[in-house]
Amino acid sequence: MQTSRNRRVSRRQKPKRSTKAVCLKGAFGLGRNIALSVLDVSETGARLVVKESLAPGPEVEVSLESIQLPRPAKRAATVGWCVAAENGTYGIGVRFAKMLGFADWQSLTASS
Repeated sequence: MQTSRNRRVSRRQKPKRSTKAVCLKGAFGLGRNIALSVLDVSETGARLVVKESLAPGPEVEVSLESIQLPRPAKRAATVGWCVAAENGTYGIGVRFAKMLGFADWQSLTASS
């Protein structure tokens, strides 16, 4: 029997209650916010609940906000996958073009 290894580059963590996301289609930060919530965050990406389906591959702009951060952490990101939920929303995984700093990541995530 083969066991699957965790291939993640960085550790995922649940967000703090105050963590909010803004997700805009395209890398230019234009358009309406399609993010509903943040499921988890790592230094290299995030898992979000969004209002509409996104095909894997395109760029989005993700802004993560928390009362612990002086300004939002904005990153260009690539959609890695998208899964439909039963309630008409979608779960997506995004990979940031530039890693989050460790201090920003700690400000956005809940302690274990």
